[in-house]
Amino acid sequence: MTTQTIASPTVPPNAPSTWWLAYRLARYRGGLWLADALAWGTVWSLPLATGWLVRDVFDLLAGDVPRIGSLPVLGALFVAVAVARIGAIVCGIYVNAKFTNVIFGVIRTNLWRHVLRRPGALALPEATGKMVSRFRDDVGDMVWATEWTVDLVGMATLIGISLVVLFQVDPLITVAVCLPLLAIAWIVNVARARLETYRQASRAATAKVLGFVGETFGAIQAVKVATAEHALIAHFDGLNEERRKAALKDALLTSQLNVLFGSVVNLGTGAILLLAGGRMRAGTFTVGDFALFVFYLGMVTDATFALGNLMARHKQAAVARDRLTKLLEGGPASDLVRHEPIYIDGPAPAPAALVRDPAERLVGLAVDGLTYHHPGTSRGIESVDLRVGRGEFVVVTGRVGAGKTTLLRALLGLLPRQGGHLAWNGMPVEDPDTFLVPPRVAYAAQVPRLFSDSLRANLVMGRPEDAEALAAALHTAVMEQDLESLELGMATLIGPRGVKLSGGQLQRAAAARALVNHPDLLVFDDLSSALDVETEARLWERLFAHRAGDETPACLVVSHRRPALRRADRIYVLEEGRVVAEGTLEVLLSTSPEMRRLWHGGDDPDGDGPW
Repeated sequence: MTTQTIASPTVPPNAPSTWWLAYRLARYRGGLWLADALAWGTVWSLPLATGWLVRDVFDLLAGDVPRIGSLPVLGALFVAVAVARIGAIVCGIYVNAKFTNVIFGVIRTNLWRHVLRRPGALALPEATGKMVSRFRDDVGDMVWATEWTVDLVGMATLIGISLVVLFQVDPLITVAVCLPLLAIAWIVNVARARLETYRQASRAATAKVLGFVGETFGAIQAVKVATAEHALIAHFDGLNEERRKAALKDALLTSQLNVLFGSVVNLGTGAILLLAGGRMRAGTFTVGDFALFVFYLGMVTDATFALGNLMARHKQAAVARDRLTKLLEGGPASDLVRHEPIYIDGPAPAPAALVRDPAERLVGLAVDGLTYHHPGTSRGIESVDLRVGRGEFVVVTGRVGAGKTTLLRALLGLLPRQGGHLAWNGMPVEDPDTFLVPPRVAYAAQVPRLFSDSLRANLVMGRPEDAEALAAALHTAVMEQDLESLELGMATLIGPRGVKLSGGQLQRAAAARALVNHPDLLVFDDLSSALDVETEARLWERLFAHRAGDETPACLVVSHRRPALRRADRIYVLEEGRVVAEGTLEVLLSTSPEMRRLWHGGDDPDGDGPW
């Protein structure tokens, strides 16, 4: 069944500022942020001492009296400053890498938490390519806006002290060299609006390319059948050309701004040369002072450029914040920076074994008035009542499009129910997507989803492996002969979505995955549709071999196949989303025209003749 994409809600107007979000991220590992800030503050600030040393060296060479000491002393101090700065850079790189990985993990974990809380049968709120861009590029913008704050104290200290020192040496020259810097900073700030527009266009073009690549991988068979390879490549070339142009504009403007800022040093040096000549002849301005001005001017320019970049990062982060908030679908933007455990330093905790509460063992599942309509249509289910007792085998049947799969998905919370109530052992179930899960309930979908991993990993799903339970599940699912045909048995890599398995093997693997946790209720959506008659008969026989036992799970099965219908304790017949008949097969064949039509082959989903 096709799932629908729901429209993304608008971002609330009271979204927190990017500075507040950065503050929250910095507080997540406050010690790491502080260590990062101290390291890079040292890297930024130590050149201040180098400037004083440079001034003394040039004064000494010009015959003036040095302020600090002799040439050997100055040389030793140069070495000490260089060693200290190298040490600060090494420490800063180590701590910074750790800090940025942590906050990357925080944001992405919070995003995944919201995405995974969505009803599982609904499509993602964005196309696949856009989702990749959001998790990579937009999260990156949020992270770098936070990461650059570690430089803030060092940059501010460097600019402040440099201007004070230069002003004390010569106020007029200081003002003269700073005016071009301020003018160019203003120009760059104005130009950043254009830069932001170009960057958004580049991101949008990248998302189109990524989305098309993802769709292509999922439609290779259709492309080959239609012999549309050349058309597909031509369209891909067009998307890449659009991306190239957008990225070129972004990169070109960024480079122009960098060159403009870099030219400040040359302009400032020229201004110093023009103004310092007369003062040097008068003896009020030394060669060392000139060297100090040139040296500090470069540092102030770099620091000012970095501050401008920090402001730009936050402008870009504001766009990223709004995009990422849309993925939260109504959740506040503050959820992006919610403090949750991130396992960077050591292994993540192993998934806990499923623990069954004896008091919650299934006695009965009651569904009353369950309603769901697909967005924009009248299709779905309407006021469905359904009962499943312990150990019962209940079948839901009906024509194609009657709403059978929708019923199971709405019951399990994979679609957001729009009406009705669920009760487990008489207790209301408010959140079926978190309650009707193993070990209470296990679900095998009509089209099973398997990961590109080993068969074993797909069955145990990261939980502690119970060899006995796994062997029993494989036997019940009639997979023992299939294991012999697989090259590495349970260790065989089955490829993306289980591509190395046949349709029947996929369905039986899904059944084994459901059975391995000994659930109280098994929910199968047309499980046997890809099985031959003999294999299906063996599967049902093994599943019901111990029906008298207390451990026998109840089964809620969507099926049109006669073996399942014959075994059913109760059958629900759906027509246009409503239950039109209920009872045993014998009763329904005598009382329900729809059941008689289905039984005698009036609707043959498989096209393989009468049921």
